[in-house]
Amino acid sequence: MSHNGVVIRLDRSTEADAKLHGAAELLSALAFDHRLAIARALQSGSRTLIELSHATGLAFKPLISTIAKLLQSGLIVMRRRNNETVYELGNPRLGEVVRLADRIVGRNPS
Repeated sequence: MSHNGVVIRLDRSTEADAKLHGAAELLSALAFDHRLAIARALQSGSRTLIELSHATGLAFKPLISTIAKLLQSGLIVMRRRNNETVYELGNPRLGEVVRLADRIVGRNPS
C-alpha cells in the first residue's frame, strides 16, 4: 500500500491483520472521485452504461476506464439483463460504506 509515495507494509500474519489489509485495499480502491460517483450511483441497484453516464455526469471514455478498474478490484460486477449489460455493486454492503462516507462529510445527513 502506498500513501503519498511512502510504502506502508502491513503484517498479514494474523487473520485480523489480513482483514485490516483487505479493508485498506477496499477503501483505497474507492478513493477516487469517479469511482466513488459510480459506487454511489449503483447504491439503488443495477444500471446500464448509459444510465451510469447520466447518473454520474461522466462521459463514456472516463466512465468505461473507471468501470474497468472497479471490475478488476471486484467492487462492481457486470451482469446480463435481457439484452443489456448492467453493472451493480460487487457487495451490497459497499453501499453502506458510501453512505457512511457521505454522512461523515455532510453530503447526506440521513
